[in-house]
Amino acid sequence: MAETSLHHRIGPALSWRRDALRARIREFRSEPLADRMRCRVELGFALPALETMQNYRRMKFLYECVVRFAPSAGVALEVGCYKCSSTVFIAKACARRQIRNIYALDLFTGTPSWNRMADYFETARQKIERYGLTDVVTLVRSNSLEYEWNEPLAVLHIDADHEYGAVWNDIRKYTPYLVKGGIVVFDDYDVSHPGVTRAVHRLLHEEDGFEVVSANYQGVEFGSVCLRRIIA
Repeated sequence: MAETSLHHRIGPALSWRRDALRARIREFRSEPLADRMRCRVELGFALPALETMQNYRRMKFLYECVVRFAPSAGVALEVGCYKCSSTVFIAKACARRQIRNIYALDLFTGTPSWNRMADYFETARQKIERYGLTDVVTLVRSNSLEYEWNEPLAVLHIDADHEYGAVWNDIRKYTPYLVKGGIVVFDDYDVSHPGVTRAVHRLLHEEDGFEVVSANYQGVEFGSVCLRRIIA
């Protein structure tokens, strides 16, 4: 009886550990060995599993923009974080800039254009926990336009719905909170995502207070651009 009771108590725990290990192995095998080694050597941490259109070069660009250009005053906000792989890069870079509060905002169900529903909040939470970032990263489940925001921003990463109207609305809502010297990085700034490029160009045309400080060009897609606020 005692052995049976013990089995019932530890069985689920062992099953959870086994499933978690298998998931981690699948993640590890999904990324090219060279990128895993480069991330460890160049940035000092294990490469998170990269999702959808992410790749190491793009994530390293995001990391380096924060390290090179972001001021230390203010917090970091990521609008559209999916499963939080990019959040890991932002948080690790923010640690070097002594930015101690990072917010990752998403519905965690995918964008309407995907035409499917999922819930990956727990996946995101586990990734943040695995990288020891629970104390610095706050996950926020919300529509970006409905969330009440009033914090000064040192870092803003916009990578949510790529339709022009959605990008422009995120720009209008969040860029006014950037401190002088604060940066905004746009993912998918390339010819394959005209909504993103159009919104970024409108910002640069209508606002004198921004300058382009870095760009990541990888052909017709996988592009990124970093802007810095130069006028408070």
